[in-house]
Formats: sequence, structure tokens, C-alpha cells
Amino acid sequence: MVASLALLPSPLLGPSVWQPVAQLLSARGWRTTTCAAPTSPRTGREVLDAFLADLPTDEDLVLIAHSNSGAYVPGISTQRSVVGAVFVDAILPPHHGNLPLTPAAFLDFLRQKADAHGVLPVWTQ
Repeated sequence: MVASLALLPSPLLGPSVWQPVAQLLSARGWRTTTCAAPTSPRTGREVLDAFLADLPTDEDLVLIAHSNSGAYVPGISTQRSVVGAVFVDAILPPHHGNLPLTPAAFLDFLRQKADAHGVLPVWTQ
């Protein structure tokens, strides 16, 4: 059986970034699934659960991860039949331990930009 291709978008960008790729792959005969991400994820668990909800449980999968979705490949691999992974401009998960999603200095910069509720301004500011 040929594996299905699972397109994992960045949790910040959403599935539309994969739409042209999914159309091209489907036109060439590949079975594809483009995962959605929660619209306002608060935790990594929410993102992982959203990805898992979109993935078939009865097929071999090749995960194609973009950006921060690369961090979810190990978690998905423990709950689905993953036979391969492709990282497209993506975070590479560590072999073990935690993965900081931003360097400490950049996190300090972001904290200074956030309002009293922790919300950042639009990207252009």
C-alpha cells in the first residue's frame, strides 16, 4: 500500500499555505490530507490534538511538516502509522527533552511588545 501524504501547516499560518501543494499532489495521484490547526491555540497539546483529529487512523502516513509543525512529528508518530517525515523550512524536533520554540532573548523582546493580556500587536508594528 502506498502511504498517504499528510501536510502539517504552521499553527500560526493555517492550512491555506498547503492548498496549492495539495492540489498538485492530488492531481498527480497522491492521497493527501491537509491538517487544520486550532484558530487560537493556547497549548501545544491543542495543536497536536487538532492534527491528530484530521489524520486517518488506518493508513500509513508520510508527514510533511512546515515551520513549527515540525515539533509535532514525534507526538503524531506515537499515535499514527508514520512511515516517513519531510521537514519543509521546519523545526527539527530534538532526540529527547523539551524544545524551546524561541530563543530566550527573542522571548524577552516579545514580552516587552505584548499588552497586559499577553497579546502581541499586529506584525507590521
